Amino acid sequence: MTIEINQTITIFLAILLLALGGVIVKNVKLFKIFCIPAPVVEGLLFAHPQLELAIEDRLITRS
Repeated sequence: MTIEINQTITIFLAILLLALGGVIVKNVKLFKIFCIPAPVVEGLLFAHPQLELAIEDRLITRS
């Protein structure tokens, strides 16, 4: 499966995830205690689906 994303969508997603990361940092006590910044949470939000897609693709190609 191939998903093509242009620059406008990429910037929109980055801003959306950064805002969401800020909201999560404000509401999750653990992130406040360990001073985890919003961009780090944003990276985790972006990386998680990417990792799942990579694992799924790898499992499909091995079958």
